[in-house]
Amino acid sequence: EFELEYDFLIIAAGCKTNTFRTPGVDEREGIEVFFLKHLYHARQIRSRMLECFERAAMPARVKPGEVPTAESAAKRQEEIDRLLSFVVVGGGPTNCEFATELKDFLTKDVARWYPDLVDRVKVP
Repeated sequence: EFELEYDFLIIAAGCKTNTFRTPGVDEREGIEVFFLKHLYHARQIRSRMLECFERAAMPARVKPGEVPTAESAAKRQEEIDRLLSFVVVGGGPTNCEFATELKDFLTKDVARWYPDLVDRVKVP
């Protein structure tokens, strides 16, 4: 235990999300990468997630007269799995809170709207 004297206490939480220069992150912001600093970011994330569920719920598109094949059905299942995979990056307080809210959103809301898809969701 010790004492530390100071004239000013500055808490600098940051104003810009640090991407650690990960290639592709800045270019994909708002498309596949979402930051969570403002209310509009939360709305973007929710809208994008619902869009993914809507796209996953759509029946496979088949051209008139075309018969679906096992290969096309398998590709569709892979696409659904891709659409329903979500990743939360970071272990700070905002992301921990977001992960909890995400679980609630999936188990309470999405489970009612898309009961046939909710079991296919992956949040590694």
